[in-house]
Amino acid sequence: MLGALGWTLVYADRAVFGPLLLPIGRHFLVGPVALGALGSAFFLAYTLLQVPAGLVVDRWSPRILLAGSFVVFGGAIGLGAVAPSFTWLLFLLVVAGAGQAVYFPAQYAATARAVRGHSRDLTTAVTNGGMGLGVAVGFGVAAWPAAIRHWQVLLGGAGLLTMLAAALFWRAAPTRVSTQASPARRAVPWSPDLWLLCAVNFGSLFGFFFMLTWLPYYLETVAHLSGGALALASALSPLVAAPAGVVWVRLIKEGRLFAIRAFLPVAALSLLAVPLIRSAGLLLLPLVVYGLTGKLATDPLILGEATRRLPAHGLGAGLGVLNFSGMLASVVAPFVAGLFAQGGRLALGFDLAAALLGVSLLASLVLAPLRGQGEAGLGVN
Repeated sequence: MLGALGWTLVYADRAVFGPLLLPIGRHFLVGPVALGALGSAFFLAYTLLQVPAGLVVDRWSPRILLAGSFVVFGGAIGLGAVAPSFTWLLFLLVVAGAGQAVYFPAQYAATARAVRGHSRDLTTAVTNGGMGLGVAVGFGVAAWPAAIRHWQVLLGGAGLLTMLAAALFWRAAPTRVSTQASPARRAVPWSPDLWLLCAVNFGSLFGFFFMLTWLPYYLETVAHLSGGALALASALSPLVAAPAGVVWVRLIKEGRLFAIRAFLPVAALSLLAVPLIRSAGLLLLPLVVYGLTGKLATDPLILGEATRRLPAHGLGAGLGVLNFSGMLASVVAPFVAGLFAQGGRLALGFDLAAALLGVSLLASLVLAPLRGQGEAGLGVN
């Protein structure tokens, strides 16, 4: 539950910037290109530090890393409310991205070491539910006219809440890591399985970050939704995905790889369907399907495969590499889709996202099923 709270805050803090871009631009007198750099700066810092963060996770106390992550991340977001210039705001978002970089490998490595078997997958699914909830909360709160008018207050409040969460992690997180000595110890446990899981993860997250960044814009400018209909359609997929991940893990106990292979093409078809549907009511159907089979719903399954294929001594580093591959999509997807949007062909973004899910499917088909192997944390290679 604490992990779910952490992801709720992380994704809510990310999501609030979408509705606030216009008032931020007016306040600092900058245009769309500069505003786009805000998101790029945050995700670039977050992405580049994933592998170093994973290496640190295998050596340092999870308590220090998790609590410290929320202090740095929340402090930078909160200080954004009083940034004296746009350059300072840009710098603070770089600091926020760097501070948040350690959370993914630290939180999942601590969970994988503390929980075994099917309970680990269920724990991961509950934790991931916070992602969908955070997106919905961030969009919902920041879209209110009062929040847009007083965006500095919103950023300050978000930063303060995030910093307060550091106290909870300091109290509850484990104080030390337990790794198993290995004569063949490596900093990053490179293997064909890890490369293939990275390919699966990149395609899955490309579609997610494309939807996270550009779906509201598409729904408003192309599908001509507004008001409550726009808010509902934008938040529908993450709201559906939050409980879906938990349900899938409870139903799927030993067939994670099979389920991943089944979900990827369904998610791709749902993305292809969005620009083809003209009815506002029918448009909700592919959004629900994507919520049931997209990134947030399949993340616990992918992580379950990863934690069982990574050795104990390189668990944090391996998870850092896995998240690095996915977060590359967070840097590429908004920019590429922006090029499509500038040319009036944003629908091509849905096609590209679906095609990359097809690449993920091919990578998952090459991945060999686990047979009689133990748990991560027990020296599995």
